[in-house]
Amino acid sequence: MGLPRELLRSHIVGVLSQFPGSTAREIQAQLHVWTRDYTLTRRDVNQILYGNLDDFQKDESYVPRWRVQVAPAAVQSVAPRTARVRKERERLDRSAAARTAVANPRPKREEKSAATATEWTLSLRPWQQHALRNWIAAGRRGVIEAVTGTGKTHLGLEAAIQIAQLGGQTTILVPSVELQRQWKRRITEFTHLSIATVGGEVSGNPATAHVTVALVQTAARAPIPAISPLRLLVADEVHRYGGEHWSLALSAAYSFRLGLTATLERSGDQGVAHRLLPYFGAVVFHYDYRQARAERVVAPFRLVFLGVALDADERANYSEWTRQAAVNRKKLADAGFLQGSLVQQREELNLLSAGSPYNPLTIAARQYETALRQRRTLLAECRGKIDAVSKLAQAIDNSNGSVVFSQTVAVADEAAATLRAAGVPTHAVHSQMDSRERRGNLESLEDGSIRALCAPKILDEGIDIPNIDLGIVMSASSQKRQMIQRLGRVIRLKDGGGPARFVVLYGVDTVEDPAQGAHETFIEMVREVADSEHRLDAGWTAAEATRLIDGGVEPGTWSAIRRRLGRIFG
Repeated sequence: MGLPRELLRSHIVGVLSQFPGSTAREIQAQLHVWTRDYTLTRRDVNQILYGNLDDFQKDESYVPRWRVQVAPAAVQSVAPRTARVRKERERLDRSAAARTAVANPRPKREEKSAATATEWTLSLRPWQQHALRNWIAAGRRGVIEAVTGTGKTHLGLEAAIQIAQLGGQTTILVPSVELQRQWKRRITEFTHLSIATVGGEVSGNPATAHVTVALVQTAARAPIPAISPLRLLVADEVHRYGGEHWSLALSAAYSFRLGLTATLERSGDQGVAHRLLPYFGAVVFHYDYRQARAERVVAPFRLVFLGVALDADERANYSEWTRQAAVNRKKLADAGFLQGSLVQQREELNLLSAGSPYNPLTIAARQYETALRQRRTLLAECRGKIDAVSKLAQAIDNSNGSVVFSQTVAVADEAAATLRAAGVPTHAVHSQMDSRERRGNLESLEDGSIRALCAPKILDEGIDIPNIDLGIVMSASSQKRQMIQRLGRVIRLKDGGGPARFVVLYGVDTVEDPAQGAHETFIEMVREVADSEHRLDAGWTAAEATRLIDGGVEPGTWSAIRRRLGRIFG
């Protein structure tokens, strides 16, 4: 640590005065921004905090949040929004009352088609029934591709129930502990199947359980034990498993195989063609936004693009990185590279970059990748986007719950601190937190005790937060898949049937700008099903954006209504 202790204490007081309710890690991150002293550790911060409890006050969270010590009379308690908490509990109670016993289940109804006569145990939507019939007709092998928020998990549960009825066992592969926990909760809520978990939160006996929910990282290292020769593998977010290492989890021991994904594509390799499709078979069913909206499977939504201007230094750096990328791309193109599909180009760059450091093409490939990476980082971290999040504080506070998608952990932390400083209860959630802190922050959004989560890629896939109706993308991805997944986080059907809002921040006159063709495939996919599409160039005001996002409602109206109802019913 390069700072004197008394100066560090003074800096921490300053951080907590501006960003009350910060964790030690968040304080450390803000001090790095202020002081540029990157030798400062979380231990240094904690020594000051715990060594000066007369100055600093912590709450009782698993990971404490700190404030500058004040007199007790001045401390304000922020209670959870009781109306929302009660509503969510009632929803869970209704779901629990509707559980179906399926250890030896009695079919509720019989669904027949020309190809098969199938008895479903769970209540399935028409598209889910159609998809499962196609999968069964294909020998219970194949990939089902359905946009996020339409019910792929429920479909996977029905497949597992059918295997259990036949006396078999199911392994469900997931890429994260959060998804493992979510699958376990759904299995418990909707079935009476026995459960084991492998990797992450370990429980039960995989050899005898009806269903084992396994982290793919663990399953790739060792096979999942089982006593039944009749076995089903359900691969959630199956596009993730086309890489060389994770594909080791795709064991030949599984007779039946079901892949679930929003869109079966990968950037950077041929994993889909070389590993996934040979293992699972063809895509047996595809379900897009147009079908989902027509069948009212997802919520109506508004699409809003908000432009952000780069400052002079950012613009100069952006231009330089763009120039370097163009120069080196031309060198590679002149040598016959980068002519094929994006996946082929990615593979060529990987091979070239791994070559001799003295090879001119290797140098060009590395410089090209560096220029693109630096440009992406600049756009992800530009100052205008943090300022834009601050201007959207009212819209976020008006929402039932919001997720702010960033590209990096540092930006997620800074966005969360910015919103807290604007009076909007907000946490970050990312991979640098342990699982208990992540779970606590997710639960805080679900029960209404905070208004927003700021997250990098950790919330892109699979995590179901039912109450959120506003998504804000700070760093828009060029990958259609990632944009679809992020939209899916907010367009799940709401209890009240209300609309969702999806806001994309973009750098004006950059590769993120829709006017320059950015997000073209994503926009084409959702334009025909969005209720409305709006765009504001740089210079928009907080009031303009809030009215646009809220559909013309004056800023603060929804908050005022909620507060009044809270006083009446709360």
